[in-house]
Amino acid sequence: MLTKNPEPFIICFPGGAGGHWLSSLVRRLECNDTQQFDILMQNFHSALKSSNVLLSHYPYSTILPKHQNLKKIILTGSYQFNIYINLVCKNHIYDNFFLKMLKNDIQKKFNVFSNEFTFSEANSKINYPKDKIDLNFDLIFDNPDQFTQDIYSVLDQNQIKYIKNDLLVSRSINQFRQSCPNPLIFFEDYNNPIWLAWALACIHTLGIKNNVNKNDLVHLYPEWTVELLKQELLPYKTQIREFTLERIKTDFNIE
Repeated sequence: MLTKNPEPFIICFPGGAGGHWLSSLVRRLECNDTQQFDILMQNFHSALKSSNVLLSHYPYSTILPKHQNLKKIILTGSYQFNIYINLVCKNHIYDNFFLKMLKNDIQKKFNVFSNEFTFSEANSKINYPKDKIDLNFDLIFDNPDQFTQDIYSVLDQNQIKYIKNDLLVSRSINQFRQSCPNPLIFFEDYNNPIWLAWALACIHTLGIKNNVNKNDLVHLYPEWTVELLKQELLPYKTQIREFTLERIKTDFNIE
C-alpha cells in the first residue's frame, strides 16, 4: 500500500467491456469495501466509482486537454460479440436509453435497432484498437486469477493506494459475469435486428459488398425492414458465422 497521492489514470474501453464495473471494483479495493455484492445488478453505470479512475471510449484522444498527460489503460479483448451484446443490452435495453430518448415511439425504437447507430456499435467493437491491451477482457472469463493480478499491476504502476483482496476481486468478477447476457440468445437469429446489425458489421469488415454495403458505406433507411435485411445477409451466413465464432465466449463458467 503506497502513500503518494496518485494522479488519476484513464481506462479506455469499448462500451460493454466493463469500464464502469472496473472503476467500482477499484473503489472497493481502495476502501477495502467488502459489503455484499448485488448479484442482480444488470450494469454498473450508477455504481460508486473510484476518483482515481477516469473513463473513456476513445484510446487515441483525451477527455479534456488537462488530461492529455494522464496514463491510459486499455481494457478490451477478442470476445467482441460478447462486448457488443453487453453494450446493447445493458445500455440500450436495461437502462431504457432509447425509450427515454424517443419517448416510447415504437416505430422509432424499431428503426434505432435497424439503422446505422446499432451497426456502428457493432462495427466499433470489431475494430476497437487492440495493438496494446493492458487489461484483457477475455481473462475475466478464461483466467480470472490472471486478470486479478493484472488489476493489481495496473494499480501499483499508477501508485494507487489499495488493499489486495483476492476474495473481493473474485466475487466482483463473478458479479460482472453474472450481469452479462448470454450471447447465444442473439447468435444467428436473423429475425432479430440486434444480430442483423452485427452481421452487417461482419460483412463490412470482411469487405463483402451487397445492396446495403455499397462503396464502403452502409446505407440503412426506414424502408430497410428486418425481413429485407435478413434476405440481404443470409447469402453470407457461413462467413458471418465463422467470423463471429472467432469473437464469442459462450461458456461463462460462473462459480
